[in-house]
Amino acid sequence: NRLIVAELNRKRDYASRGLETCRDLADDVWDEFMRQALAEIYQGQQEKIRAVKTECLDIVNECYDEKSQSLKDFSNINEQLLLGSRLELSEELCRDKLDACSNLYGDGTGNGMDLLLEAMHNITDQKIAKGCQEALHNYALDLCSVPSNDSLHAYPYACRTYIPGEHKYALIAQCNQTLNEFYTSVYEQPPTTPSGGGYICPAQKQYTSCNEGYCLYVYKNGKWQANNTPQPGNACKPCENDITTNCGDYIGSLYQKMVRYAMQACVRPSDVTNDYVLPTVVMEDVNAMMDSIKVDMANALAAECDRLGGTWVNTVWNDEESSRNYKLFDKFYQETGASTDWGFCAEKEETKTEDASGTDENKP
Repeated sequence: NRLIVAELNRKRDYASRGLETCRDLADDVWDEFMRQALAEIYQGQQEKIRAVKTECLDIVNECYDEKSQSLKDFSNINEQLLLGSRLELSEELCRDKLDACSNLYGDGTGNGMDLLLEAMHNITDQKIAKGCQEALHNYALDLCSVPSNDSLHAYPYACRTYIPGEHKYALIAQCNQTLNEFYTSVYEQPPTTPSGGGYICPAQKQYTSCNEGYCLYVYKNGKWQANNTPQPGNACKPCENDITTNCGDYIGSLYQKMVRYAMQACVRPSDVTNDYVLPTVVMEDVNAMMDSIKVDMANALAAECDRLGGTWVNTVWNDEESSRNYKLFDKFYQETGASTDWGFCAEKEETKTEDASGTDENKP
């Protein structure tokens, strides 16, 4: 400001004719002129800085898009696959443009780079969030669409054999990490190797320890029983007293597949913590996709059940309660192999029954 004031004062001579008309107030008039001039200059500077800031963001943003597209072409992957990884790597590849723009964001405080990085970080997050729903939808289409030669059925019929899975287990890190029924860490060869070479019979496998949340079990008297003594034929199973590792039927379910895919496509790799749980905003996208699949699946299975001659019941089958009122339609499950967690196909009630005397009478 001092330099600008000095420069304006050097120009005062050019205003001498106007100031002569108000000689007694000349200094006050000049001071008011200076005040207004400085305000207009400052506003002009800020407007120009904002314009250059915006231009900088546009340049960096274009760089992100260019690098992201190049990475996609280089790796020959689908548009939405590993979206978070590509955009985060694009940030690093465009660091030189970030450096060039950083001073504009400092306002003389020296933290321009931090402020600019925060701005671009937010833009990248918005790009990832915007593409998440589309990525999940494309993944569901790839996973659940029927073969082209199947003219009777449509998406998402191909996923009928998957168990849908429950939301509560998606919030447990251990359930998202686990891919198999038995989650083991240490395997020990039995003392004597069976004749014939490397194959070890399951009954002779011996686990000496398990990962956190899993305990050693042996199969005895028709059921699995906890037993910490390593012995042939044992297995690692969720500890009975650890409810956090009780994942129900979630392992291998469609819900788990969607969650694990979202961790690749909808989250920055640096943001995937050891908790292995999706951020709330991404979880909402997964839930919305699963709700859509459940509705479409119920409609598809209901149509198939009706076609085969059964009655569709749009609730999860429960062995104790459902069996009191319904009987599963065997033909439907022999044909489809569908999970009863999507709802179930029941036999239609017969309209007639034969009494003890051999005559037919209508059911009440």
